[in-house]
Amino acid sequence: MKNFSATVLTIAVLAPSSLFGAATEADLQALTSAMELCQLDTARYTTIENLDDTSFMNSTNPFQFINDGGGALVIVPGKGDVEPVRRDLVNGALPWQGPYVNVPPQRLDGADSEYDEGTILDFWGNPYYFYTPLGLVDPIAEAITLRDYGDAFDRYTFVSFGPDGVMSGDDVIWPFGSGLTVPTISAAEFVPTTVRGGETWTLEVRGYNLGASQGSGDILFDGMPDGSVTITSWSGNRIEAQTSSMPTEGVIVSVETSGGSTTRSVALMNGSSASAIPSWTLY
Repeated sequence: MKNFSATVLTIAVLAPSSLFGAATEADLQALTSAMELCQLDTARYTTIENLDDTSFMNSTNPFQFINDGGGALVIVPGKGDVEPVRRDLVNGALPWQGPYVNVPPQRLDGADSEYDEGTILDFWGNPYYFYTPLGLVDPIAEAITLRDYGDAFDRYTFVSFGPDGVMSGDDVIWPFGSGLTVPTISAAEFVPTTVRGGETWTLEVRGYNLGASQGSGDILFDGMPDGSVTITSWSGNRIEAQTSSMPTEGVIVSVETSGGSTTRSVALMNGSSASAIPSWTLY
């Protein structure tokens, strides 16, 4: 495979406040190019923090060694999920060719980071966040979570929370790459609804490549179908069902597609997360 490591993109030291929008755009373009180069070399995406890492130990900043922590957190682009085992990107058929970005020390988050030590900060001093179509890449949890925007994006996306540092209308959203290619679910939730004759519950399962129709597919709870659940609609990215018995929050949900594929498993949530996503700006 061609070695792209000669191309190292630079993250700016700072910018006048009046230019924060344009500077943020330049940052996100650089991060996108860096992540795409990383994918060309390793066949994986990784965390933002890793993009300026080297393949040798760094005694000053240990987090800038790609295998710090026992290996890198990686994501197969077509799957969208963090692999359950950290990957050695120094030794192997597709070794690390980074760093892919050059970041000044003052633009790196510290050891008390609420997102990821060493990750790149935006011009307001907050981390840039990395979302897959399944949700937020959370390096501390080493998993995908539904924090803030959750599974609102159907492509890979970098996010700056803008001047106020929280999810709001001033956020800068930068989608890139393509969608997912395998059957998978991002979330499952239930919402109580009142109907004539009593209370029932609506189940919603969101995901990708689930099939245009149910066919022989089914929703699985802890690996088994539930006869009390009636599927009312089925599409490639959403399944809805009704049940007269209250689902147990936290039960593990997956989907068996009509093609025989079993999707990623998630814990069933109480459906209070269906809040409106605010408008956002791509500078």
